[in-house]
Amino acid sequence: KHFPGHGDTEEDTHMKLPVLPFDQARLDAIELIPFKAGIAAGARAVMTAHIALPKIDSVKRPATLSPPVITGLLREKLGFGGIVVTDGMTMQGVTDHYTPDEAAILAIEAGADVLLVPDNFAQAYHGLLQAVKSGRISRARIQESVRRVLAAKAWVGLERERFVDIERVSSHVGAPGSEAVADSIFAASITLLRNSGHILPLSKKMRVQIVAVTDEPNLEVGEALKEVLESHVKAVGLCRLWNESCREAVDRVRKTQLHADVFVIGVYLSVGSWKGELGFSQELREFFSTVSRMRRPAVIVAFGDPYVLSKLPVTDGVVAAYTGHRKSEQAVARALIGAVEVAGRLPVTIPGKFNFGAGIRVRSSQHTKE
Repeated sequence: KHFPGHGDTEEDTHMKLPVLPFDQARLDAIELIPFKAGIAAGARAVMTAHIALPKIDSVKRPATLSPPVITGLLREKLGFGGIVVTDGMTMQGVTDHYTPDEAAILAIEAGADVLLVPDNFAQAYHGLLQAVKSGRISRARIQESVRRVLAAKAWVGLERERFVDIERVSSHVGAPGSEAVADSIFAASITLLRNSGHILPLSKKMRVQIVAVTDEPNLEVGEALKEVLESHVKAVGLCRLWNESCREAVDRVRKTQLHADVFVIGVYLSVGSWKGELGFSQELREFFSTVSRMRRPAVIVAFGDPYVLSKLPVTDGVVAAYTGHRKSEQAVARALIGAVEVAGRLPVTIPGKFNFGAGIRVRSSQHTKE
């Protein structure tokens, strides 16, 4: 994913439809190279992109909904016979221009087999059903996709063994080798975007107050971050705020600055669940507006979509972690204390804040300040 190539876009398709001026020669020279290699190696599924390529499809439809891209380019030119899965149909690259039912119909007409999270499942389902009943989509077209899905199920042996052997899960998931690979990936991804006054790495003498901010209540966020930090700094506190937190709760968090040397504010949120808005309550928005005026330095960590940083204040430290997974928290904590080298680079542009490729390199623990 994402076919025919999402690497040269500056816009986030969760929030808009990028238009790329690439012709067939450019695609053949750059974008299609990994897809050709993957297909040759036996890849069985390809996910589409919500990007428009007017030199390939003059209608300027997202590739997800484009017959010239999916059927013409992927199926016919590249000879791909596996499953075509759409990118999430809730993303604004699609929803800004099409209703759920029309988007679903167009994706199937374009050659897709599986629709990923339609914006309105019932509307998409009934729209497709009516399109088949009316003859707009033939039964043969639906059967093509059904055969591909059934072939994929047979490939993984679901006709022989339909259930997971729970006793064998631990031998496949969380094995030591996999854990080590995951740790290295998370560590390499951490991106330091601001380090005013060399606030990072954190000194061993510091008292750290973690504030985990979420749109829904979550009693696990921040725990892995806290556990790693506790092994290095003088003291660590953890408090949580979410959209239903009252003003009094927010005020109590502000007062913790009296007992802290630095705030680490983890923001566990994609931008408005992919709708381009910061989906926080008025109380939380007021909290963020006061962060930059606190008497203590603060480090904001985006544990999710980095675009959220465009909606937040620029603090002494700014970190992009890209996900709120437990291992991401551990990697961030190690980066904050200087236990690992920080060398990540921002893969997108944060409008008005940080440019593509931004990232401050910090050496590892032997250079940690006291």
